[in-house]
Amino acid sequence: MTSQFDKSALVEVGRGARMGCAQLDVRESASVFEPETFEELLAATPQELATADIARVNLLCATGLRGAENLDIPACLATIDGWTEEVRQFTAWNFLHVFKPKTARDTPGFLRFWSMVKLLRHHKGLEHALCPKDLDPEEKLVVLKPDGEGPESTYYNSDLVFIHGLLGDRKLGICTTFPVLFAAVGRRLGYPLKLVLTVSHVFTRWDDPADTFNIDATSSHITVEPTERYIDKPRPWTDHEKSCPALLRPLTRLEEFAAFLGWRANTLAVNERYDEAEEMCDRAAQLFPDQPIHWLARKIDRGQVRVFMEKDDWGYEIPEPDESQGDETTPEPEVVDKTVNPAG
Repeated sequence: MTSQFDKSALVEVGRGARMGCAQLDVRESASVFEPETFEELLAATPQELATADIARVNLLCATGLRGAENLDIPACLATIDGWTEEVRQFTAWNFLHVFKPKTARDTPGFLRFWSMVKLLRHHKGLEHALCPKDLDPEEKLVVLKPDGEGPESTYYNSDLVFIHGLLGDRKLGICTTFPVLFAAVGRRLGYPLKLVLTVSHVFTRWDDPADTFNIDATSSHITVEPTERYIDKPRPWTDHEKSCPALLRPLTRLEEFAAFLGWRANTLAVNERYDEAEEMCDRAAQLFPDQPIHWLARKIDRGQVRVFMEKDDWGYEIPEPDESQGDETTPEPEVVDKTVNPAG
């Protein structure tokens, strides 16, 4: 890297430090949509959703679910605002005193994201709920219990699925929460962060025409992988998945909301709130028709839950139960949560 690169990066970060985080926060705009209830969020227009804070939208989608009984959204947002200020100061310090770019990957964008992850994951002690602390660096998959029902399901408690689990005392999350938290903090700092769906996983993209890269920090390591590396992981993809237009691209704000509704549907279904789950599935599908079916409990029968991931392609038809055979259910397939390859 040249000295001109280093100087411009330092000047830019220093300017941001002097400005203060509040001036970079998109929520300062008079047109920002700030719903107070989940019902208000459901009634929002696409134009309103395009200006809403991703953290507020995510937290509202958790209201009324198991694990969100004591959810205090203003307190959660205040925590995020406080962490954002800490990230801003930590990043400015790193640029002034620590960072010495040596490779083409050490761009200002990457170093900013690295600083954010370092502070949130290590200084704040945030942990992946499915990764043991002694995870082998070469281990890529963490498999949930095969039944995946009730308390054994990742979706049983909303504090693993939505970001309040990272903001509370447990400080635990999974791949549906870390990218959302990173986007919430990063967007407050003006970072061009987007959510990207892949099979059984969510990651983050720094989406700047001058410096675009995928960055995955769900585990305690940071990985930068080209998009094609996600194909056929954590298992060979079906033809439907390979052609799915929702995968491996940045989501819009409306699609983010629809994804959160899909996660809410799964949580409702696992907790046997089938009517509500079906309604959320319908809402999510209307807002995001291309959303891959393994993110949704798209076929929910009263008394049983169907979340399809690794059966004959997603989208296949389920035969109607034979009443003469009694109320038998098909066991839910094994769910795989993909973590990332460590970068060292």
